[in-house]
Amino acid sequence: MQIDAMTIIIYSIMIIAILFAGTTAIILHNKTKVLEERLDRFLIGKTAENLEGLFVSLKEDVDFLLEDNKINKKKIRDLNVLSKMSFQKVGLVRYNAYDVQGGERSWVLTLLNYHNSGVIYNCITNNETSILYIRPVKDGKSTYRLSKEEVRSLEKAMDQ
Repeated sequence: MQIDAMTIIIYSIMIIAILFAGTTAIILHNKTKVLEERLDRFLIGKTAENLEGLFVSLKEDVDFLLEDNKINKKKIRDLNVLSKMSFQKVGLVRYNAYDVQGGERSWVLTLLNYHNSGVIYNCITNNETSILYIRPVKDGKSTYRLSKEEVRSLEKAMDQ
């Protein structure tokens, strides 16, 4: 009896298919066994009523967390809006307002929010007195004429 090449190919394919099916069956059996063990551990000491109660409790917890998440997202949005209004940028320049006295006793402090609006404080100090000037700033500009120190302080703050 002579076996032709086509018969050998068919038998080879059948053997490969049987091996593949057997390997797949073993893998699926092992996965099923692992899942059964996990399910057994989960169900230890539980009845149908207990499981229903557990699922209801879990559903309530998820609903609570979803609602809490909505509230937290709203709070975060509100905080983002508020943070843009608060001072975020600072520029400080110390200088000597009077050439005859030593030391940089005078200073300019600029405080700006996200939109570059805020205030410039300019404190000019000598031996006897201190004078504090306050200048409003809106969108990076002041309606008052600014000294070179005030401009430097404003630029420092806006560069942040």
